[in-house]
Amino acid sequence: MNAPNLSRMWETYLRIDAKPGKPRAASATLAVIKVLREQVLPYVRRLERYHGVEWYSFLVHDAPEGAPPGAYIHLRISRAAQPHMLPPILGGDLRKMRMPLRRWTQPKRIVAPACREIAGLARTALRSGDIRRAWKLIGEQSAWVLSLLEQHQPDDLAVALHATQFMHYFSNMLQLPSSYPDWRADAVKLLQRQRKKRRP
Repeated sequence: MNAPNLSRMWETYLRIDAKPGKPRAASATLAVIKVLREQVLPYVRRLERYHGVEWYSFLVHDAPEGAPPGAYIHLRISRAAQPHMLPPILGGDLRKMRMPLRRWTQPKRIVAPACREIAGLARTALRSGDIRRAWKLIGEQSAWVLSLLEQHQPDDLAVALHATQFMHYFSNMLQLPSSYPDWRADAVKLLQRQRKKRRP
């Protein structure tokens, strides 16, 4: 996956009709997996094949402004060609795929500064301070999730259980603990102590 061209980024939201319950609960996970498998995966593959999409990412966010409340898949894409054309999020493509148009919000361009910063990530930690490197990694994470779905039978619970094991492998590679918030707080304190020692 290429790094996105920040002048060619678009976004749209896909409403999750199911009531997923509490965030990070098993029911929420299953609701998201179902939408990713049935709606996002086939559509992203079509965008890649027919519409020059060179990068994409998705996260679960609250409703965008003006949309009904609830949980949404926030899909971002970057196109390699025809950057000023409206991406075919709505209309003919979705009708051909029998996807409900009402669940997608009207796509819009992402303009600076919205795409120049990413919450929780410091530009100064990236090579050349290039935020596109972080967007590329987020895109690769999204691609990994779609690949996870493609490598499994359409059994959402099995996918969820295997995903937790793959996350364990990821944590093992970097020796991250299972209680990530506590580890992050400890890491921040360690970083602050190191900075104090470096001061003249």
